[in-house]
Amino acid sequence: MIEVGQEFLDRLEDKRAESTVKGHRSNLRAFSEFLNKNNVDPLEFDWIDFEDFLEGQVAEGYSNHTVRNRYVTVRMLYSRLQKKGIIDQNPADGVNIGDIADRTNKRKEQKGEKRVWLTKDEITKLTNSTPQPVVRNRLIVRWMYYTACRRSEVANVKLDDLDFDKRKFTVYSPKKGETITGRWHPDLDPLLDEWLEVHRPSYTTKDSEHLFITEKANQIAPNHISRIVREAADRAGIQETLYEDMQGNERKRITSHSLRHSYAVHFLRPPNAGSFEELKEILAHEDVTTTQIYGKILDEDIDEAYQQKTPSLD
Repeated sequence: MIEVGQEFLDRLEDKRAESTVKGHRSNLRAFSEFLNKNNVDPLEFDWIDFEDFLEGQVAEGYSNHTVRNRYVTVRMLYSRLQKKGIIDQNPADGVNIGDIADRTNKRKEQKGEKRVWLTKDEITKLTNSTPQPVVRNRLIVRWMYYTACRRSEVANVKLDDLDFDKRKFTVYSPKKGETITGRWHPDLDPLLDEWLEVHRPSYTTKDSEHLFITEKANQIAPNHISRIVREAADRAGIQETLYEDMQGNERKRITSHSLRHSYAVHFLRPPNAGSFEELKEILAHEDVTTTQIYGKILDEDIDEAYQQKTPSLD
């Protein structure tokens, strides 16, 4: 993401006036500050996040002219990412800059749907419905759940960074801009062994340093991982459309990031009942307050339990 951003600026410097490039640089700086402040993965950034960013600029007192320019800069950046195949869709497709100030309530209503999680039964169905190549793709789905990694982190895992004795690994996280430590569950061992010993050696790209490869690429792309999850959800019959964006594109309930959310919910819920501090380390959050967002789901469990189990005096 950082490399694409710099390439984006370099291309502008070759074609645009210095003042124009300076403006784009300022806009990207404001965008980067938003991502860091709100702990948003730039590769998971969607139209709701985009509206959040723009409305925040309005709230901070920036002029309509400045806000529109920042919209243009971010839209251009993601167009570049889309052309490179790093993302499937430009988040700007769902944003109408013309009436951004009037759509705050709709954004807040939609935003509550973002943190989607799957039941254990749904994850099993998802795993059993992955498209070809089945072993690799099943491993990817289960790896995403058991490690709680983001899709960009899964794509970056390297063979030499796997510690099979401790079931731990290190991987560069584009979201964090640094190397993080992950762990995997023993339940992954059979699939991992089968992928490494039986299937991966038959690939033409088998000499790649990355764990997950394709027949043509030395490293699977994050958007390829997203397609695997979406197709598996469709095949399993558990996919749902949450809403349509302003361009008529369907926004789906189950995405690759849903597996990370699912792990977090299952980790906190009984009988596991892990702590927020423990989960913070597993998810590689900077601050536990980010992790505590999942507490809302636990609160909903308590509300439901209260309604169902509180004895009546009548």
